[in-house]
Amino acid sequence: MSELQSLLPSYRTFYEKEATGDAPLFELFAHIAGEGEQPSQPAAQPLHTFDEPDIIQEFYAEPQGGHSIRIYTHPRSLAAILHASADWRQARAEIFGNTDTQSYALGNVIMMLYALTALDANALLIHASVIEHGGKGFIFQGKSGTGKSTHSRLWLKYITDTALLNDDNPVVRLMPDDTVRVFGTPWSGKTPCYINRSVPVGAFVRLFQAPENKIERMQPPLSGASIIGSSSGMRWDKDFYTRMLQLSFGIAKQTGIFTLHCLPDEEAARICHATVTR
Repeated sequence: MSELQSLLPSYRTFYEKEATGDAPLFELFAHIAGEGEQPSQPAAQPLHTFDEPDIIQEFYAEPQGGHSIRIYTHPRSLAAILHASADWRQARAEIFGNTDTQSYALGNVIMMLYALTALDANALLIHASVIEHGGKGFIFQGKSGTGKSTHSRLWLKYITDTALLNDDNPVVRLMPDDTVRVFGTPWSGKTPCYINRSVPVGAFVRLFQAPENKIERMQPPLSGASIIGSSSGMRWDKDFYTRMLQLSFGIAKQTGIFTLHCLPDEEAARICHATVTR
């Protein structure tokens, strides 16, 4: 356990000293491979590949009914192999590479398992930056490079009573009483912001770069589509994607969702703040 904790420093504030009565979303056995140890070979059907600037993820269907994922860092260096049951709740991982690669790979495995099982708790792992203000969380969404983190920094600079809750991968959950909360996580991209706290969602704001600042409230069905557009999950799997859609539209019904066409300036932060807190 101590070895795993040393590989996951961003998780320190998220450990539970005592087990709760709730069933875990998943259980993971992690094996840190020794030098020269050979990885298991896939005997599975390829399903989908994510090829991103920093990571490659290959999804497979295994013959016995489970799944496997092979994770590579560029230039195609094997970092982890994840084997999981059909419902993703039971998993084991082989972790490879030096200490830095092991830390990255293990954190990525846990994050993926969470994203793939969180639907059972009416929760979505989303790509966004979150500002906490006035006891509520304001969630800034957008494509990579749009300026989510920049807009959060503008709030921190120009709007009083603000703090960063998460800068890359917060969790949004539709609670049993139909309220919506946003949670800090151990995953915050390049910004070290690992806060174990949740607040009610004040609003979602989808950002677009523009020559002037303009904000509008988004109406259904675009509002639900906006949430799922930033959510992590198996979009190629029809049943899984249907569940993601249902949850996204359920969340959208309970909170305000806006589009902000903006410049990276003070006025953008003030216009956004004035509108979403009205």
